[in-house]
Amino acid sequence: YDFGINVTKDDKILTLSTCYNDNGIRLVVQAKLVKIKER
Repeated sequence: YDFGINVTKDDKILTLSTCYNDNGIRLVVQAKLVKIKER
């Protein structure tokens, strides 16, 4: 899925990976650290 967010070599990326079931299927979740704008 395209979230419309660019990723660069300087970004902080978190990857979580786990086995989904006995068939060797993996579930992978990736996240990018983004700055929160103050109001």
